[in-house]
Amino acid sequence: MVYREKPFIKDFLADDKGYFSIFEIGYEISDEEFAKRGIDNLQRIRYESSLRSAKETVPSIKTTRTPYFIIFDDKKIVLETHHPDEVFRFLKGKQ
Repeated sequence: MVYREKPFIKDFLADDKGYFSIFEIGYEISDEEFAKRGIDNLQRIRYESSLRSAKETVPSIKTTRTPYFIIFDDKKIVLETHHPDEVFRFLKGKQ
């Protein structure tokens, strides 16, 4: 996926190396759910309830369905998926 709005990325990046942030669209994974799974490498979680509102923030999002998750490290997008379990596996594997 290619995003034309490069400046948006810096607003989503994790602050520190080894940590991640997530943009959740259409499905909210709570802090408690991440904690229950032992995931402690998230610095920022941003949630939009609908694809429409997410596209107001980032118009170049190309997906047409939700849920949708975009994970960022401190430099770039590292994962895009429609599956919450893939989010958990990715973050757990990076600890």
